[in-house]
Parts: sequence; C-alpha cells; structure tokens
Amino acid sequence: MKRRIFVKTGAAAAGLVGAMEISPILASSEQETSKPKGQSTDNRPAEYLDQVQENPFLPDIPKAGKSYPVSPMPLDERIRRKIVPQRGFCSLTPGNLVSETLISGNGVMNIELMGDPYSEEILFRHESLLMPWKKPMEAPNVADVFPQIRQMVMEGKNNEAIDLALKQMNESPIKQDTEPHLTIPAFLMKLDFPKKNPVSNYLRTVNFENSEIKIIWTDEEGEWTRQTFASRPDNVIVQLITAPAGKTLNVRISLERSAGWSMVSGMDWGARRGIGTTDPDMKAFVQLTADQKKFAPKGVEACEVRQDSSKQNLIYKCRLDPSVDNSGYAGITRVINNGGSSRMEGNTIVISNASSVMLLTRIEYFTDFNEFNAAALIRALEEIKPDYAALLDSNQKVQSEILNRVTVDFGGAEQYGLSTEELLSDQRSRPDYSPALLQKIFEMGRYWFITNNGNYPGIAAGINSTINLLTAGAVQGNMWESMEAYFRWMEEIIPDCRNNAKNIFGFRGTSYPLFPDKGLGVSFYYTSSSEIGIWPYWISAGGWLLRQFWEYYLVTGDVEFLRNRMVPAYKELALFYEDFLTVTDKDGNYVFVPSISPESLPRTTDPSGPVLINSTMDIMVCREVLTNLIIACETLDIEADSVTKWKTMLDKMPPYLMEQDGTLKEWAWPTLEERYSHRHVSHLYGVWPGNEIDPDGTPELA
Repeated sequence: MKRRIFVKTGAAAAGLVGAMEISPILASSEQETSKPKGQSTDNRPAEYLDQVQENPFLPDIPKAGKSYPVSPMPLDERIRRKIVPQRGFCSLTPGNLVSETLISGNGVMNIELMGDPYSEEILFRHESLLMPWKKPMEAPNVADVFPQIRQMVMEGKNNEAIDLALKQMNESPIKQDTEPHLTIPAFLMKLDFPKKNPVSNYLRTVNFENSEIKIIWTDEEGEWTRQTFASRPDNVIVQLITAPAGKTLNVRISLERSAGWSMVSGMDWGARRGIGTTDPDMKAFVQLTADQKKFAPKGVEACEVRQDSSKQNLIYKCRLDPSVDNSGYAGITRVINNGGSSRMEGNTIVISNASSVMLLTRIEYFTDFNEFNAAALIRALEEIKPDYAALLDSNQKVQSEILNRVTVDFGGAEQYGLSTEELLSDQRSRPDYSPALLQKIFEMGRYWFITNNGNYPGIAAGINSTINLLTAGAVQGNMWESMEAYFRWMEEIIPDCRNNAKNIFGFRGTSYPLFPDKGLGVSFYYTSSSEIGIWPYWISAGGWLLRQFWEYYLVTGDVEFLRNRMVPAYKELALFYEDFLTVTDKDGNYVFVPSISPESLPRTTDPSGPVLINSTMDIMVCREVLTNLIIACETLDIEADSVTKWKTMLDKMPPYLMEQDGTLKEWAWPTLEERYSHRHVSHLYGVWPGNEIDPDGTPELA
C-alpha cells in the first residue's frame, strides 16, 4: 500500500482520535516542539492538500466547539508529569462527534464518552441488546424452484431468474429488503457540572492496559479529574469524579434514552439503501444525508422504558419490543458520594458539595425480563467494594496480560507525550513513517478487540460476513478469549445454516448467510436493487467465516480442537458442495451456477450466455474448504472414504482463467470479461485471507 493511502485511511480507521492537522488553538511553541528536526515546514504539493482537506474520511481539525474556551495541556507539561500512558494515547480537545469519542469496555459492556469538562454524555452499550426477531424464523422455503433458477441462469436469462427468485421468496414471512436488526445502546448518561470559564491544561487519555479514560482540566477552582474504566473481572463500569484539592463538586447525573437511534418494532426494518442509515454519526458518508431521512426504519418506538431511581441508585429498565417477546434489560448506576449531600429531582440525582463521587454501573440482559431482575442487580452492585484503585488494579492484571501477549517497538520513544493530533500532523508532513503512530495503531487494534469482544464478537448493524476481517490476525495475535467467542457463535448458528441449505437449495450441509447475527444464522436478506443476483444464493460465506477455525489449528496445533470443532463444521460445508456441484462443462469440470462475486458483475461477449457463473471467489473458497478438510482428516487418520471423494471433487475444479496481460480473471468462464471499475477484488481471496496463491507455489497466478 502506498504511504499516502495508508496515512489517509489506515490511521483514521484505526480509531485514533483527533485530526491530521494541529489545531489553531495550539501554541506556536508547541508546534515547533513536535516538528521533526531538519524538516521543511510543508513538503506537500498543493493538489494533495486540496484533496485531503476535502476527503470526508479524514478527521476534522480539532476544535473545542464549546461555548467556553478550551486550551490544551502543553507538551512539556505532559512529558514532565508522565501523564500519557505508555500503552495508550492522548487527545487535546473534547470530542464533538460519535467518531471522536473515547471507548472503554470489557467485551460485554462498553462506553463511548466525549470528554466535555462540564456537560459530559456517555453512551452505554451491552452486547446482547439486539432488537428481537419474531420467531420461529427460517430462510424462505424456495428449494423447489432452485433447479429452474439454475437452468435459467445457464440459459443467460439472468433477470428472469432473479425475478422468479424474488417472487418466490416474497411469499415467505421474510420479505424483500428485510435488514439486520440493530444492537441498540442501553442508555445515555449525562453529567452536568456548573460551568467555570475558561478551561486550560485540558487533556483526555486512554490507557490500553486497563481501559481507563482520564479527562483532566484546570479552571478557576484548580485541576479536575474524571476517571472511567470497564472492569472485566468485576463486570462493572467504574467512574470517579474528583474535585480540586480543598474544593467540592456539584453534579447532576441522569440516565436517558439515546435520542440519536431509532428503536423500531418487529420486522419493520426493510428499506433499500437503508442499511446503516440509523447510524447517528454518518458525516463521512455525506451522500447518504437525504437517504437517512427517506430510508431509515419507520415505525413506532418499540422499547418500553421505565425508570425508578433513588438517592443511591439510578435504575433504567427496558423491554426491547413487547410485541415480539419479553426480552429486556436493566441498568443500575450506584452513586457513592464522598461528603456533601444527594437528592432526587425527577429521575436525576443531584450531588452537592462532595469532594468526590464514584459511580458503579452494570447492565444485564434477560430473555424473560421481570421486575425482580433489577432488584437482584442492585444487590449485586452493593456487594462491590467502592475502592477505585483496587478495582482498577484488578482489571489491569487481566487486561494488560492479554494486550501484551504481542507487542511491537518501532522506536517511537522520542515521540512520547505527543497527542494523536500532533502525531497525525507530523505523519502527513514527513517522508517516512511515524514510529509512535504506527505503534499506537497496532495497539489500538488490539485494544478495540479486547473492549468489543465478550460472549459475542463485536457485531454492529450492517456488519456482514466480512466480520471475519475484524478478527483477522486475532489468532496469530494470541487473543484466544475473543476468538473463542467467535467460534461459539459460528457453532451456535449451524442449525439455521442447515435450514438455509435445505430451504433455499434443497441440499444437505450448511449455507451461511450474508448477515449472521447474534444467535441468528438465517439467510434473510435479499433485494431487487442489484443485478448481481440474490444474496441467499451466494455460497462462499461459510468457507470464509469458518477459515478462522483452520487458522486456529495451524497456530496452536490443538488436535482436539481440530477433531471436535474444525472438522465437524467443515464436513457440513463439504456436504453442501457435494449436492451443489452437479453440473459439469464439456471437459468434465464442475460448473458453479448460480455464482456470485460480491457486488460485481462481469461484462459478457455473449448476450445470450450465462452471467452468474463460475465466480473465481466461489471456486477458491470451495477449493480451500476441501483442501483444509482433507489435510485435517489425514492428520487425524479419519474419514478415509470421504477423503477419497473430496480429492476427486478437487480434481474436477474448473481452472482459473487469465487476462492477456497475465492478471487473474474474476470469472472463470470464457465469454465473461472483467469490469475493472468496481472496488471489490473478491477474486483475490486466494491471496488473502486465503493462501492458495503465492510466488513460490503458484507463480503463474502470483
């Protein structure tokens, strides 16, 4: 990847807050401090500057965006106090957008906070808060028309085949354009303090080793500190607000519904181009602004929310959608003030004249919610000793061990103390890579994985089968706790995937969906908005999703995992391929039909010939599944008859085709030509994440 492309997309996508330029509010002396010696002021061409300033995927220039001035802590002060975590980062201004929040989490619960000194908003989440589906739920039962669909595709009647499939699928309970259900936020916590102008020495930090977020600032009263982290061993979000020495604090604390999210009922989610339009922070995708209003899910607010608070506890109870089932959750915030007094104003706790306040918050999900759930949760929180240092130390022992199983050192020690804003600005003006920035990007990836993987991997609405890209490298990175969640999830949805194969194709084995979800493997998404085909007929999701099982064995050598988990899952895929691969060409090679290369269509030199046929990705994934399964069974000395059968199937795989310039074709069919304008490169699956193509083993393809 070219360096500039990496800087533009990789750094921003890594979740490092801040901007690619130093804020105007930074002192000129500080800008000089962070500039590499001997470097010109700006060596970037004007065309490049124009391009990046208009790029919506780049962070904005940091600005306070507050009604009061905010100035950052100087670099020399950060270095002198050693206030920036060695494994972590700092930022110089509060956030203004969701994408600028700081995150902490323990896998099951996580939070996002802006870092506003006087008017903080903290979004609380729990991994299980998925808007429920009406059940029982199965993929459309259209297997009886699959032979006809296949024949129509072979005859080049692509549009007619799609129309027939849509007609039959729409006769099922799952209608066209049904979208993934959202995993909704639990609630928004608001912390409101009396404003004191101006704010100086502002800094917010994240410590990757214990997930602690610190917000530090100084005003006329002195230096204030807010500390927050999510504890894994105690399953609690811990917050500590500390007034300046010899001073007291006043704060109003409330739990509210997050207004930025639509929580709508039942199956009423379908809308073409609607996927992602419920995201409250879509600034980078400015072209969707009109669509957000037009296509976002419509319907009555489904969640039934009740609050029942006291001077010691804020209580938030919610049934997710009573029209579907009785699932729901309770969130409790225990309030412990050191000195001062507390009183209730509606559902707001008002703390006056305290030297410090600690908040302990836990959220629990219940498949069958009732009032006793909240009472039990209150009792559980009361058993936690409110000792911030001890709770933090307990969490650090667990989290730092996971984080530091794999470390890198690119020599960035001399850049200690620089904020992400300064590091990103430095990177854009230097000819080489910033070592500290690279290290933080690497560590941020591991940190995000730790904070967002609990009983399930971090699944957001709109995430499809490419979720395995989020887990890429986790096995090699020795993050086995998170990968165990992934493996359990893939095994959990196998019954649905069997039904997918039976209902859609009439086949044995498993067929995995485009949008797997928590506890749900139903292939529910199909749309008429594309000519690429019908997504339930895409057959490569399973091999792609299960590749991590094979990689786990390769890295760990765990033979019992191979025997009890990898082989059973792969055998189900092989069963499906045995039933699917029944059409052969004139040379006796299998024909993959219908066959989809995600979101892409070829050009054809034969208008009457097939289009949805022999996508290179489908061939590669099938070849990989059978190859890995054969190796596994031979290693275990099992399934001898099946191994012979699978080897025979491998011998009948269609050959890959090449363009005249030697490049690999996306479609292994002679009348189909490439469409280079598309952003997807699915036919390079064999390069990565697969490993079929390499310069030594397949020089003709590499």
